Amino acid sequence: MPGVAPSPVVIPLSEVHGAGPELVGGKARGFSTIARAGLEAPEGFVITTAAYRAAAGSSGLPDHVARDVARLVEDLGDVPLAVRSSATGEDGAEASHAGQYLTRLGVRGLDEVLPAIAA
Repeated sequence: MPGVAPSPVVIPLSEVHGAGPELVGGKARGFSTIARAGLEAPEGFVITTAAYRAAAGSSGLPDHVARDVARLVEDLGDVPLAVRSSATGEDGAEASHAGQYLTRLGVRGLDEVLPAIAA
């Protein structure tokens, strides 16, 4: 639609606070809230449901998502990362389903991050 901005596909955790629950999950919004309060929170990024939908019909991450991920991984530097799959409704006021999804710890660099995201 003309004049309508596309949904962001990859958002740094520090910028998640404006994203609605249809775009990111509760953990990402929680980390953003912690960081905005001046407390220590992990650096990272979230791949949104818009990216998931874009990838659903393809054979992997769309190029624009992979480019955004590459930029953010480079910005984080050579540090061990946690790649966690999740769902927007995983943690809510009525229920929590933490631990149902795959988490890969100690992932380093783009060559490890992209396959971990696709897994």
